[in-house]
Amino acid sequence: MLQRVIQFNIYSIFPEFFQSPLSAGLTSKAVEKGLLKFHLVNPRDYSQSKHKTVDDRPFGGGDGMCFMAEPWASAIEQNPVDELICFSPQGERLTAKMAHTFAQSLLANASKPTHPAVGLLCGRYAGFDKRLIVAAGAREISVGDYVLNGGETAALVFIEAVSRFVPGFLGHGESAAQDSFSEGVGGLLEGPTFTRPEVWRDLEVPSVLTGGHHGEIAKFRRRASLVETWLFRRDLLMGKGPSRGGQPTLESGMEGAARVESSTDDGTPLSPMAFRRPVRTSKALTEEIEEALVWARELPENVKKSMGWQGKV
Repeated sequence: MLQRVIQFNIYSIFPEFFQSPLSAGLTSKAVEKGLLKFHLVNPRDYSQSKHKTVDDRPFGGGDGMCFMAEPWASAIEQNPVDELICFSPQGERLTAKMAHTFAQSLLANASKPTHPAVGLLCGRYAGFDKRLIVAAGAREISVGDYVLNGGETAALVFIEAVSRFVPGFLGHGESAAQDSFSEGVGGLLEGPTFTRPEVWRDLEVPSVLTGGHHGEIAKFRRRASLVETWLFRRDLLMGKGPSRGGQPTLESGMEGAARVESSTDDGTPLSPMAFRRPVRTSKALTEEIEEALVWARELPENVKKSMGWQGKV
C-alpha cells in the first residue's frame, strides 16, 4: 500500500525563511513520519537574466516592484503541481472548513503513484504580474484583512491549518475536531481551558471541571462555548441552524431571526433578543444562547473573572 504523503511545493525568493519553522514541532515530526514533504523552489534559479532578476518596476508607476511572470512561470512549469495557490488580498478567506476540505482533497490525491503536490506562491513587494496568476490558473486565498511583508508567512499559516487535519499529524486524533471553528464545537469558539493549580493568584478553576462528572463537564463546555462566541465572535453565529445532537449545524437556519445587542448605553448586558446588529440564528439556538448567558451571569464573580467574562455578561 502506497504511503499517503502530502507534498507542498513552495515558490519563494527566500527559501531560507522556511528552514526553522519546518524543522520544528509537529511539522518536523510529520516529515519524519512521512506524512508531509516540502520542496522549496527559488524562482531566481529559473531567471534568464545575468543578475537572476525576478522583478521590475510596474507599468504606470507606483511604489514597489512587481514580480515578472516568466521566471515564476518557469519555476512552476519545471516543478509542476496538481493545484497552485497564490496568497493575496483578493483571495477567498481561509477558514477551518476550507483547510479541512483541502486536507481531504490532498489526501485523496496523495494515494496516486505520482504524489501530485500543492504549490504555494509567495509574493512580495507589489505582488505578481497578474498575467502569471491568470496563465497559471492559481487559486487566490487570503489569510486575513491585513498586510504581510511576504507570502511566506501566509504559506506557513496555510500549511499548519491544513496539516492539522492530516491523520497522524496531531498527537491526539480528536484534537482538530474539538478546536475552535471546528465541527466538533459547531463551528464556534472553544470555551476557556484551565490546568493545575486549582487556585492561582486568587483565581479559581470552575469547580465542575475538577468534579469528574463527564456529563456536567460536557454541559459546562457547551455553555462556555456559546458564551465565548457570543461575547467575542458573534459573527460565527450567523446562519446557524437548529441544534443537532447538542451542536448547532452549519447549514443556514434563517427562520426565527434574532436581533440582539451587546449592552445598553450604561453597559448593562442585553439578551440575544435585542442586538443592534442582525445575527440570524434558529429559534432553538437563540434560546440556548439566552440560557447560557443566564447561567454565565449566575456564576460566582471570582469564576467569571477566571473565565475572562467579568463585566461582560
